[in-house]
Amino acid sequence: MQSQPLPVGRVRRRAWWVGVPAVVVAAVALAVFFASSTILDSVDGTGAAPAAARSSGPPLVTPEAYQQMLASADAALAVAFQQFAAAPGPAALDSTATALALAIDAETDRLAAVRAPEPAAGAHQLLVGALSRLQWEPAGVDIEGRVDGASCTGPAGAASVARTVPAGQVRAAAEQLKTVDARYVFGSFLPAQTEVQARRMGNGTYLKRASTNGSGLLKVNNNGPRDTAVSLVLVGETAPRLTVYVHANASFTARGITDGNYSVYTTAGVDWDPGMRVFSRDCTFTKFREPLNFKTNSSTYTEWTITLSPSETGNAPIEDVDAGSFPTG
Repeated sequence: MQSQPLPVGRVRRRAWWVGVPAVVVAAVALAVFFASSTILDSVDGTGAAPAAARSSGPPLVTPEAYQQMLASADAALAVAFQQFAAAPGPAALDSTATALALAIDAETDRLAAVRAPEPAAGAHQLLVGALSRLQWEPAGVDIEGRVDGASCTGPAGAASVARTVPAGQVRAAAEQLKTVDARYVFGSFLPAQTEVQARRMGNGTYLKRASTNGSGLLKVNNNGPRDTAVSLVLVGETAPRLTVYVHANASFTARGITDGNYSVYTTAGVDWDPGMRVFSRDCTFTKFREPLNFKTNSSTYTEWTITLSPSETGNAPIEDVDAGSFPTG
């Protein structure tokens, strides 16, 4: 028996745009402030500018206060970044990416609201500018077309952000601050930059195999461009009885499958994370609409063959499934 699934497309995720309205509101508030200052000056009649109008900008802070501000911002961002890096899948990655972007935005605003001690003024401005650019990076890690691939897990997302140009600019500004004063420490929330990983299991590796007592066979022909993990879940259950890893453009036959009606799930992608049991980049999650029935008697056994290929002519319809409901146990 042979069946061919239809091709699977990945849905592009939308980038995060929360920061824009805040900029617009700030601009409106600034316009109102200057308008109010002009009216007060006219009413005063003395010709002297009001105190607010004479202000030279953000308040100057002491070296000690500035050190404390950097430490506080670094600690707050470390918490948000750790939660982002621990996301186990796409759904959690989306929510923690938004939280991290908001945290970066909030700490950028706090730092921009003060004037650093004069020797650190230039590096401070560089840091504020770099952080304002970094805030857009977390929400974009799962968008298709990135050089290092669309992230599917927190570790991959964190590594992707750490490789961006704004992250490098934050590190450079932090080094300049430390050169000015060794007490000005910032940037520990960013992980070290790493190379893009492409981990693979061996072709035919059983990621899970609950039993070997059956006589059923499942041959998987993976004609697609990405490695795939194929799972058999007994109808009525939630955890797979069997999951096998098959390389792109390779085949494998799983043996020892016990009788029963099995739903077939597949996940394809790049860089298998053995701890999270999922591909860390460019991942897709699908399910065959019709189960496969394995039945054995005294003289016969069942062998199914499924061919995974980018084709529009398959005879086994499949559907995308939510990553959070995908069976990985």
